[in-house]
Amino acid sequence: LIAAAFGFLAFIYHDKSRTCGDRTGTRDLLACMVFSWLSALAKEPGLMILAVCGAREVALYWLPSLRGTPMKSTVFVSSIVRFGVLASTGVAFLLFRKYINGENTGLNLGDSICDNPLVTAETTLSYVLSASFVVAMYVWKLINPFVLLCDYGYNSIPLIESFGDMRNLATFGAIAGVAALTLVGIRDAMDKDRPDGRILVALAWIFVPLLPASHIMTIGTVLAERLLYLPSLGYCMLLAILAERLQIGPGATKKGKIMIGAVVVPVLVIVLALFAQRIISRNRDWKDNRTLWNTDTFTNPANVKLAKAYAGELELAGKLDDAYHVIKNVSGLGAYQRVEVCLVKSRLTAMSSVSGRNYELGFQILDDCIEEVESLPKMTTNSHQ
Repeated sequence: LIAAAFGFLAFIYHDKSRTCGDRTGTRDLLACMVFSWLSALAKEPGLMILAVCGAREVALYWLPSLRGTPMKSTVFVSSIVRFGVLASTGVAFLLFRKYINGENTGLNLGDSICDNPLVTAETTLSYVLSASFVVAMYVWKLINPFVLLCDYGYNSIPLIESFGDMRNLATFGAIAGVAALTLVGIRDAMDKDRPDGRILVALAWIFVPLLPASHIMTIGTVLAERLLYLPSLGYCMLLAILAERLQIGPGATKKGKIMIGAVVVPVLVIVLALFAQRIISRNRDWKDNRTLWNTDTFTNPANVKLAKAYAGELELAGKLDDAYHVIKNVSGLGAYQRVEVCLVKSRLTAMSSVSGRNYELGFQILDDCIEEVESLPKMTTNSHQ
C-alpha cells in the first residue's frame, strides 16, 4: 500500500512536469524520480511506475506524432528527454539493487514450493498456460472482487497441463478483451483531429505493474491480491472513460445523453456500493488471525498453508479436536506438503493423547510422517528435511 501511494505521487508529479515551465517542470520530474525510488524501496514492483509514466509519454506524444498530429518540436523533444530520464532512473535503481544484494535474489526455490507451485510445473507448456491463467485471474479479481483469499499457495490454483483444460478459455477471453481495448486505444491515440491516449494509459496502469508478477521469471508467490493496488487505478480509469463515452458518444442527441446518463450514473453508484460493502465485510475477516484463516480456509479448503495456520491458531486456543478436524481433510498434496500436514497431525494427536485419547492413532500418523520424510525428493532443502 505504501508503494502504491508513492507510485501514485510519482505519477502526479510526472503529469505536472509535462504542463509546467522549464524550471518547475524539472523540479516536478525530480520529485517523480524520488517518489518512484521510494515506491520501489517499499516494494520492488513499485519501480514499474516509471514504465507507466513512460507509456503515457508514448500514448500522449509519440503515437499522435506518427499520424501527423500538429505538435511543436519542443514538445516532442521534451517528451523524449522525460522518457530518457525515466529510463535512466529505472536503470539506476536496478544497478543500486544489484550493488546492495549482489547475487542474492532473495528467492529460495525450496521455500517457494508452497507459495508458488508453478515452480513444480514439469513442462514449459504447463508453466506458460498456468502463468497466463494467473494473469487472467488478476484481471477477474479487478472485475469481481467478491471471492478473496489472503493466500493462494499450494493447490489453490492447480497447474494447467494441456490446452484441453477449460480454464484456458478464461485466458483466451482475457487476451482477446485486452487486445481489443489496446487496438481501440491506439486508434484513439492516433486520431488526427482529437488524439486521446487515456485508454492506453489506463491499460498501462493495469498491466505494467503486474509484469513482475506475471511469472516471466520465478517469484515467491503465485497470486497476491496486494499486487492489485496500482492496477485498480487503471481499472477505475477505464470505467470512467466508458461512462463518459456512453454519455457523449458521437451522434447522440441531447435527450439520448440524458437517458443514458440516467442509466449509467445509478449503475456506477450500485457498483460502488457493492464494492464498498465488500471492503467492509473483508475488513471484518481481517479482525485477527483466527477470523481471517477461518474464513479463507472455508473459502479454499485445499490450501495447505491456510489449513496449517488455522489449525495452529486453534491449537493455541486449546481446541485440539477442531484443529485436527481442519488439518485431517487436506488432500491432493505433493510430498513436501504431505509431510508438513503429517507433522501437524502427529503433534495434535500427541497432545490429545495426554488425556488418553487417540494414543494409537498418534503413533500411526507419526509412522506415516516418517515414511513421507523418507520419500521426499532430493530437491528439498535441509531445513525442510
